[in-house]
Amino acid sequence: MPRLAPAQRAALGAERREQILEAAFRLWTGHGFEATTLDAIAREAGIAKGTVYLYFATKEDLLAAAVERWSLLPDVMALGPQLADLPVREAIPKLAELVWTRLRGSAPLVGLLLRELVLRPAEARTFVASVVLPVNGAFAAYLEARVRAGELRAVDTFVAARAFIGMLMIFVWTQHVLGGEAVRPIDGRDVVATASDLFLRGILAPGAAAPPGARSPKAVRARRRTPRRPPS
Repeated sequence: MPRLAPAQRAALGAERREQILEAAFRLWTGHGFEATTLDAIAREAGIAKGTVYLYFATKEDLLAAAVERWSLLPDVMALGPQLADLPVREAIPKLAELVWTRLRGSAPLVGLLLRELVLRPAEARTFVASVVLPVNGAFAAYLEARVRAGELRAVDTFVAARAFIGMLMIFVWTQHVLGGEAVRPIDGRDVVATASDLFLRGILAPGAAAPPGARSPKAVRARRRTPRRPPS
């Protein structure tokens, strides 16, 4: 068998890690973290168990890698430069849409983390330190700049950042993990618009206007209650 060039070996390693992570995620969401063995993950991935150990020594290592793989942090950091020069009225809805879309797409992982990390204090602290705090910190730095620019009230920007992202996180959890969507479906656009509007109205400096075209909760309710015209 010909030897692979370093770039090819790196690409193969990255592909194999992704293969293992995807297999683990499918089994965790279907059977739970504790009930899923590395043997089962290897079978699901179609590889030997020893190959799994080349990349992940334990299930906890796999969980940490899964958290990193589906973290908000890369997206938030990539969006940061785009938001840096935007007025807060434009930036917040863009950030809300990004966070909502990513969390909604990772709803099974959100459920898994909220279920498993509460039972694993060490892994929970690692998650907070490596994912939650950096995401909050990146958003808080943007808010701090807007406070200095006079757009926002002087608030604890770190707390404000966590409150905003937490609002969307809990909504995903209750709506798309616990089954709220089956009881009362809600358009994701309404979630993004309402969360952005509530946040902005609470944090904007006195005299600052609400974002142009923002839909208030009252307007959202009115639109939802407007009866549809019967087809002619």
